Amino acid sequence: MQLRIFLLKRVLLVLPTLLGLTILVFTISRVFPRNPVAMWAGQAAARNPELTKSLISSYHLGEPIYIQFYYYLIDLLHGNLGVSPISKRPIVDDLAQYFPNTIELAIVTLLLSTLVGIVLGIVSAVRKDRPIDYAGRIVSLIGVAIPEFWLGLLMQLVFFYVLGILPPGGMLDEAVAVKYPVYRITGMILFDALFTANWHALTNHLLHMIMPAIALGLPCIAVLSRMVRSCMLEVMHKDYVKTARAFGYAERIITFKHALRNAIVPSVTVIGTNFGVLMSGAVVIETVFYWPGIGRYLTNAIFLADFPAIVATTQIIGIVYILANLSVDMLYGILDPRIRFG
Repeated sequence: MQLRIFLLKRVLLVLPTLLGLTILVFTISRVFPRNPVAMWAGQAAARNPELTKSLISSYHLGEPIYIQFYYYLIDLLHGNLGVSPISKRPIVDDLAQYFPNTIELAIVTLLLSTLVGIVLGIVSAVRKDRPIDYAGRIVSLIGVAIPEFWLGLLMQLVFFYVLGILPPGGMLDEAVAVKYPVYRITGMILFDALFTANWHALTNHLLHMIMPAIALGLPCIAVLSRMVRSCMLEVMHKDYVKTARAFGYAERIITFKHALRNAIVPSVTVIGTNFGVLMSGAVVIETVFYWPGIGRYLTNAIFLADFPAIVATTQIIGIVYILANLSVDMLYGILDPRIRFG
């Protein structure tokens, strides 16, 4: 019962955050521009006056600002994100096409960065001040210091142009896509190829995913490994760990059963936050590696001055970020009873 109340409180507390995000995005899109009508019409405004009139009517740009916000909120709740003046398609259809690709890349990167980050943090803590610990610190420093786009370009230079062992970008080789087409079920090639046993497409897709996942996940590995190392070192000095060691338990049991189980709880926050970071960081990485996700879609929308698409994509990324943090907050309370009873 206490857990249900805790989860309900967390869900209710996130509603003001979602409303604040909506107000912020609306303000940036409707209030700050000197001429909102021209911004929403884009480059086609001067060539097509009828388009301008249609946008004013569709988005209620001629109404008072509070009326505009009311209709904006109603459209958002109904999943109506508007129509792109560039592609002439509903923006929700465009996002439905590109969003699964970003989610797929984020999931794979999150799993990779979580696994590597936890293992690196454990090894660094157990082998404190030894060569492997120093190597882990160097990896963390590099992950924090190197910009993602620069790392991506460097990897393309080394692994494609010099060594020729990995594809430069995209999701599938053109020849593989034609010869072994993937039947779309979830919209994510990795899972669709796996579900349909399309091993040629799956293997080729994984090769395309290696460099984007590493470039996108290295900063997450750096942060998570430092967090796990710090928590492990703190837990290793607790009385119950010293007692287990005094009773003669194997060091492996002490590390994983006693130390890691308690040290991993604070790291859950970092893991969950990383998902939101991956969603926002995908904007750059998807552009570098030609990955057809919402990050690249947003970049193209900026270059083409597709203002409705920019606003809708920003809103969706913000919502995903908030929901990811909500999931972490709820999981944190499930794993640690002190949080929900505190």
